[in-house]
Order: sequence, then C-alpha cells, then structure tokens
Amino acid sequence: MDLNLTDTQKRIASLAAREDLTQAQIARRVGCNKSTVSRTIAKLIKFGLLQPSPKTGYTCRWYKGSPDLRTGRDLVVSRPHNYQLKYQILHTDGDLSLDPVSVGYYKPWKPRGDVRYKFLWGCDSPGSANITIDVHPHTIIAYPDGKQELSAPSLEILNTRVLLETHEAVTSWVRAQFWQGCKIEINKPEVCGELITRPHVAFRGSSGLIDQGVTLPGWWTDHSHGIPEVETDQWQDATTLDEAIRTIQGMTPIFSELPQLTREIREIHDELKKLKGESGK
Repeated sequence: MDLNLTDTQKRIASLAAREDLTQAQIARRVGCNKSTVSRTIAKLIKFGLLQPSPKTGYTCRWYKGSPDLRTGRDLVVSRPHNYQLKYQILHTDGDLSLDPVSVGYYKPWKPRGDVRYKFLWGCDSPGSANITIDVHPHTIIAYPDGKQELSAPSLEILNTRVLLETHEAVTSWVRAQFWQGCKIEINKPEVCGELITRPHVAFRGSSGLIDQGVTLPGWWTDHSHGIPEVETDQWQDATTLDEAIRTIQGMTPIFSELPQLTREIREIHDELKKLKGESGK
C-alpha cells in the first residue's frame, strides 16, 4: 500500500525531515494551518518515518525523518515477509554477553540440545527495520521483526534495503559483543549472510475471486492468515501492480461523478441534436 500523501502533505513531510523546524514554522512555510501539519506528522510517526528529535524539548519540537521524505516522491509501505539471513559461527572467544542494554538481549529458549538466545537489535534511523537475531550453537539467524511496516520508493528498493539492514544489524551486534568481551567470528562478514527463505510480497484481497487462485507465472495464493492473499517474489511485477492499485484508488472520486457527467453529456447531446434539427429546416 502507499501513504496517500497529498502535495501539501509531501511538502510538510519534506520540511519536517530536515530536523530544524517546528510544526508552527512548517505551517507558515507551507501556508496551511497547524492542525494539518500535526495530523500529517502523526501519520508519518505511525509509519515510522518520523521521530522526535533529541535536539529539542517537548514544547518546541523538531523531528528526525527518513531521507525518503526529503525527496517528495511517492512511497510504498510494505511488511517485510519471509526474510531470514544465516551466518556460520566460525569461532567464539569469551562468554556471550546477555546484557539487554548493550547487546539487546531478550530471552533464551531451548527447543532441543543447547540453549539458544534471542536478541532484539533496533535502529535509530527513522524508516529502518528492527531486527531479531537468534544465536544458535553454530549459527546466527537474523530477520526483520514481524508485523512492522517499512517504506521505500519501490518494492524492489525495499527488498534490497531489508537485506542490507539485516546484515548491518548482525555486524553491529557482533561489534557490540566484542566491546563486551566476546569475540565472534562469522563467515564472510563483509557479505550478506545466506538467504535461507523466499522473500515475497503479499497483496491482501477482499474478493472471493482470489479463492479461485491465480495463473500468472511467479504468483500464488495464500490463505494461512485467514484472509486470502495474492503473493509473488517478482519484485518488478509487484511494483507495477502496486502502482496500478494506487492509480485506481486515485480515480475512485471520479467514478462517483460519472452518473452526473453522463446526464450532463446526454443533455448536451440532446441540445445539439435539437439545434441541428432546427438548422436543417
């Protein structure tokens, strides 16, 4: 889905992301009332694209924003689906730190054999993914936290960003463990880990037609979440479909005016027909 920002809201977003203007200053520059700015900023915060800047206080606040907001481009919003990167642990020197503050330790679990540990690695940059890191005896599995929504100019860019941000989270976490006295050596740290899943995009449907399935290559249907979804791992095709949906959504107000326009066109046609008949006499 997309953010459905108007031109005014895009200008508000671009100014807010600069981290040097308050809501009142933005309203004066854009030429709108402060309530419009407030509602737009609340929407952007909801999608994780803005956050209060630590440079200012509560009553006179600046905002720290995603670089995407400064471009004024349309953004798509998607929930990362089925991403997991795997890293082999080659060597460990020292005890694994379980400090919640410095390394994001969350909890242990023991399915079989040795205990596993789960870490939550957040990102300070607005619009970036929060990553879960599962530490197994000989491997690290990292993936974006479930149900979070991320934005990008296209689904293709979003896919690349999620992989890069997941890898950056792992390398940052390994570095944090080092400063806590645990040296972890993973295979090829300069290269993204092994992708062991099949990332894809899901479009949630509201029509019974989806239950009949799809026939396009690279597309399939999924009913595991209750509501049927059409899914694909073809990123360009997904971006094209998303853009088409947005175009149709933008045309929806026009559809409601069609009956009135049809009546007016019919009246004009009748008048022209009448005038033509009179001129032929």
